Amino acid sequence: KPCLIKIFSDEKIFTVDQVYNRRNDRWLAKQREDVQGVFRTKNPQQVMVLGVFRSDGKKMPPFFFRPDEKIDTEAYYKVLRYTQDGAPSHMAAKNQKFCKDNMAHFWPKNFWPPSSPDLNPLDFFWWGAIESKINRTPHLNLDSLQATIIKEWDNYPEKHIINACKRFRPRLEAVVKANGGHIE
Repeated sequence: KPCLIKIFSDEKIFTVDQVYNRRNDRWLAKQREDVQGVFRTKNPQQVMVLGVFRSDGKKMPPFFFRPDEKIDTEAYYKVLRYTQDGAPSHMAAKNQKFCKDNMAHFWPKNFWPPSSPDLNPLDFFWWGAIESKINRTPHLNLDSLQATIIKEWDNYPEKHIINACKRFRPRLEAVVKANGGHIE
């Protein structure tokens, strides 16, 4: 139904390290030595972010889990998601009951296909697009990383979110046609 607003959510771990995309990042240089290396630390500081946006382009401010916080039933219940992807905290009876009781057109745990990153716009579009901006350069600490996440999150154009969400149904149909297999 076109009048329904769909809500998508997903978690992603960001690190303070610079991110290099082997498929898309290119450097033009006269000599190999002119290209700066992308270095990774052994155990970089990291933060898990919950992202939520709607098919009309609106987004909830990013939610940052504490670095020492385990994403279990209770932690998840605080920032409850609207589509389920099979993670244990999402499938907990308490969270499923809350969603069913409070959300019209809720998709229960057995409705959302398992291991389906091809479907959720945050997986197939959002995280990659925003990570390339957030981690273009390394961050000195988590405060810098979180500030950049908030800035890039807030400044991302609504029209791109709307367009990604419009691709949800065709992608879902492609997964069905592929008998649940990958479509990309």
